[in-house]
Amino acid sequence: KGLVSALYRDVQFGPALIDSEQPNYPLVIVSEAFCKLCGYEPWDVIGSPYSLMCSDVNDHANQALIRYLDETRASHGVSVANDIVVRALIRRRSGELLCPLLHVSPIFLVGRLYFLIVNITHTDLDPDDEAEHGVISALLRRFYNSGAVHTQLCI
Repeated sequence: KGLVSALYRDVQFGPALIDSEQPNYPLVIVSEAFCKLCGYEPWDVIGSPYSLMCSDVNDHANQALIRYLDETRASHGVSVANDIVVRALIRRRSGELLCPLLHVSPIFLVGRLYFLIVNITHTDLDPDDEAEHGVISALLRRFYNSGAVHTQLCI
């Protein structure tokens, strides 16, 4: 618990929402924190495919993310428990590369499926390490329970 509290003070969370029903999964709502993290203004990214910021679309993590989005969208048994955490490779507007953790989970708004994306920076936690994945889950629970994602995205 002490580790989670210490990490929670240091990490930054940048939520955004992508549309599952549109081709290329466009960003439809972005938080100020998401924009600050990625170096883009909201008008630069809203309506653009999430892959706009991917440094290399063929990167293993980006491929896993797209496969997850495609499979979840096609599934008839989607639940919020169907989430994924990957280490993404994002190219900021400045060209600088950033490797945040990326948590993606389905969310239903007015009966429609969207994907909630949360970039998590300033952590070296490995989502593929079982013990560290537990710490990541605890960080995410704390973030979601704080109500910050709803406040930042106005949902």
